Amino acid sequence: MPAPRAQRLRVAPSVREELKALARSGRSEARLVLRARLVLLAAEGHSNQEIARRLGCHVDTVRVWRGRFARDGRLVTLEDRPRSGRPPRVSPATRCKLIKLACDKPARHGQQTRSTWTYATLARRLLQETGIGLSVSEVGRILRNEDFRPHKMRLWLHSPDPDFCRKVQRICDLYHHPPDGAHVLCVDEKTGMQALGRRFPSKLPAPGRAGRFEFEYVRRGTWSLFAAFDIRTGEVLGECKPQRRAEDLMDFMEGLARKYPGSSGLRVAQVAREIAP
Repeated sequence: MPAPRAQRLRVAPSVREELKALARSGRSEARLVLRARLVLLAAEGHSNQEIARRLGCHVDTVRVWRGRFARDGRLVTLEDRPRSGRPPRVSPATRCKLIKLACDKPARHGQQTRSTWTYATLARRLLQETGIGLSVSEVGRILRNEDFRPHKMRLWLHSPDPDFCRKVQRICDLYHHPPDGAHVLCVDEKTGMQALGRRFPSKLPAPGRAGRFEFEYVRRGTWSLFAAFDIRTGEVLGECKPQRRAEDLMDFMEGLARKYPGSSGLRVAQVAREIAP
């Protein structure tokens, strides 16, 4: 007597779209992709034996995941359930103590010669202060699990000018709300840029072949770049000079005044004369 045909799974439209995306994914875990395809075939009304044959898995696997999805119906059902294992060796309190120590400055804990922590110094200091011994690798795993990297630092610079915030606010307001009929330009300069040239000509790319650039280069001195950014249009204007002198800056600003004729251009030239040394 043939086995009774399994009932068609009921899948919500939104969940079905998520299952299709998961089943087509090339980066998701293979077990999740297999389960998504399994559920989609079950939603089409295929039997467990037919699904197992199509996917190349055991029929018991089909029964397990078909039953779980039938009871819940959410995509999270395809995830593995938490399994019992060895109890954690490091208690949550110890983890918190380690993170608290890593968030503090080393100088406050007898490490006057250090500006940042390392995994080894954290492990030694934790043992001295709490009597809890952790290996260097265990310290690294705990901190990486919290996405905490005390040995990596970023620097920033804050102006000591007491009117710094007020000046920044004025500039930002001017950028966001430029006066009608005016051209707001942000002007800056970059000095000491190396002018490098290739010793041998480069080979351009061709069908079936990537381009090639010669590794060796020739130094051709340094140049200074004067550039202006038009806040309203996004246009960038630049000019290179062999030196950075007041006359070069004035020439560049005069060129901006000629590009933007009228009162706004005259105002640019006037400001340039005021700030030029």
